[in-house]
Amino acid sequence: MTLAECASAPVPVAPTLPTEPVQLRDALRALVRQRPSSWEAIAGDGWWIAEPVWAGAASHLPDLDVGLLAAAAVGYRQELWLWIMGERTWEHCVTGLLGRARRRRPASDASDEGRTPKSRDVHR
Repeated sequence: MTLAECASAPVPVAPTLPTEPVQLRDALRALVRQRPSSWEAIAGDGWWIAEPVWAGAASHLPDLDVGLLAAAAVGYRQELWLWIMGERTWEHCVTGLLGRARRRRPASDASDEGRTPKSRDVHR
């Protein structure tokens, strides 16, 4: 591809990201500063971040469900910790979380575009 072709090529549109849950981040930051040991209990349950991400972006995530996000969040807790502490941006963190969830979908889910979101109770 020539430089002229690159310049005229369409720019891919980034998917809509959910709004950063600033109040949640700030509340968690305050909590773990007061009681650092509380982070392990929070991080061990990915629903704390999966639900707000899902609420803000479910219509843009036809290939995922909230349970996959929750499971991915448990394994992504170090990056989430860095976001809470202000060392990572929301964009970095949420795109990484979504990518992690997509990479961990069962192979049979890859083409199941018409699914409805599963409730929290189904995944526990």
